[in-house]
Amino acid sequence: DFVPTPGLADADLSAYDLVFVETPSNPGLRVADLADVAARAHANGRRDGKGALVVVDNTSLTPLGQRPLDLGADVVVASDTKALNGHTDALGGHVASRDPQLMARVRGWRTLAGGILGTHEAWLIHRGLETLEVRFARMCASALAVAELATGHPAVRAVAYPGLPDHPDAEIV
Repeated sequence: DFVPTPGLADADLSAYDLVFVETPSNPGLRVADLADVAARAHANGRRDGKGALVVVDNTSLTPLGQRPLDLGADVVVASDTKALNGHTDALGGHVASRDPQLMARVRGWRTLAGGILGTHEAWLIHRGLETLEVRFARMCASALAVAELATGHPAVRAVAYPGLPDHPDAEIV
């Protein structure tokens, strides 16, 4: 079932084994309160009496902007092709969890499916990680500057940027 990101705040998560969240959402940049979603999914979900498994796509914010595992998520997935790599010259992604049994299952599936990076792609992504902190800080500063400039421009109808005080999810950020 598709639930728009703002609707997660009021969504009944009791009928699910898995809750997948992308926050901020792409392209709308709506933000979910991950701690709240994870707590409710774990308390009310139906997966073997453990509650629902919470998976978060953290591609947009990277581990520098948001740490979903610290907010209660069970699994984090992300595209490493984008901000983590920073050069758009390698395709890759990652799955992270603190649950060793779950990660063993992911490794088993990855081995069977063949989704393993080549050494060169791994090196390219590693190279990008070396400058991520500087690039991420600049991306955030630039995005805020553009959002603030656009907000006051007469030709702009609306600006969707979670860092602005009038964004509907500003209190979560």
